[in-house]
Amino acid sequence: MISHTPITLEKLYLDCVDAQGNAWIGCSLKVQWLWLTLHLHQSLVSKNGALEIHFARTKTAPEIQLDPDVLNYACQLFEVRSKPWAMPPLLETLYAHRRKRIIWNCLHPHAALEVNLNEKTTLSGQGMWSG
Repeated sequence: MISHTPITLEKLYLDCVDAQGNAWIGCSLKVQWLWLTLHLHQSLVSKNGALEIHFARTKTAPEIQLDPDVLNYACQLFEVRSKPWAMPPLLETLYAHRRKRIIWNCLHPHAALEVNLNEKTTLSGQGMWSG
């Protein structure tokens, strides 16, 4: 028997570009269905012309600290510290029909980010934090 229990998907997108042109994109997904909850993380970094992609899956939730001045996010692959600049957060309902909704919540549309990828790689620059 197929369950009609809805699947819930929460996506977090972060990006950062430093003064040298190095770029990083981070994604985290939380998928919930019935009793199952999975956290998926992906990190893509382009540094000095080299591209690295990392992926992790875990049942453990990431550490998140949300307050008006600083957002912190830490998972297996990366840690991010974000400070907002002049733009306020954006909250838009992109799609709504019956019980189905897609909501875009851009917490820091223009921010200063510090991204720690491992003990050797840190990027500091401009970026965004969106969910």
